[in-house]
Amino acid sequence: MAWEQAVADIDYIRGLAAEMGGADRVARQHDGGRYTVRERIDKLTDPGSFVEAGPLVGAADYDANGNLRAFTPGGYVMGLAEIGGRPIAVGGTISPSPAAPPTTCTNAPTTSSTPWPCNTDSRWSIWSKG
Repeated sequence: MAWEQAVADIDYIRGLAAEMGGADRVARQHDGGRYTVRERIDKLTDPGSFVEAGPLVGAADYDANGNLRAFTPGGYVMGLAEIGGRPIAVGGTISPSPAAPPTTCTNAPTTSSTPWPCNTDSRWSIWSKG
């Protein structure tokens, strides 16, 4: 695969992730009185401070020639940001299931003193080492 195609695939995947599942799913969140996970993170953190970790995480399908055929973004958004100028790690689910809370929230970092706000739908949990 040529480098130009690889870069185009990366741009395409980033675009899909930013779409949050498409206009219909975003509308469903808004119609239910909820923000998307990226909107919730933006409202919590200092403007422009969020840097997403793993924006290319998901399931990719390639044809026999190595060309990207389809991509489904992962269901969790996480990264580093600031609140009031203080560094935090933050994350939240895209499509939560009330019956099965994400293990990512319950397996918050235990080796760092950086606070870890974790969002499931519209409920925030703050994890911290101490």
